[in-house]
This record gives sequence, C-alpha cells and structure tokens, in this order.
Amino acid sequence: MRRFKAGDSNGHCLQNRSDRDAVALEIGSRVAGETAHYSDIDMMAHAGSYTHRDGTPYPKAARRGA
Repeated sequence: MRRFKAGDSNGHCLQNRSDRDAVALEIGSRVAGETAHYSDIDMMAHAGSYTHRDGTPYPKAARRGA
C-alpha cells in the first residue's frame, strides 16, 4: 500500500507494470471548498472542475478505462 501525505510538494504517480488491470482507491473528506493539487502536472481539482494553478481551465480529457 502506498500513502501520499497532504501538502507534499513532490507530485505522485501510480504505475501498473503488470499485464493485469489495477485498482486504485482514493479517499477524501469531500469538505466544501476542498481542493486537490497535482504539482507534477500543474493541475488543481475543485469540486468537479480542473484548473492550472493560475486558474486557467484544464483541458477536458476523455476518461480512460471501463
């Protein structure tokens, strides 16, 4: 199991190096106004929308997987 601490400035990455599907479980508190910061790709997540740190909207990408 890998845990990523809140506020860690080092971006994190999950890699599946096997030939089988992987499952990742992300748990959050869903507190109003809560945001997630993805420093390695300059992305912030706010209540279902995604922006760069400067507030520019992040391009929509098709969801991968099933």
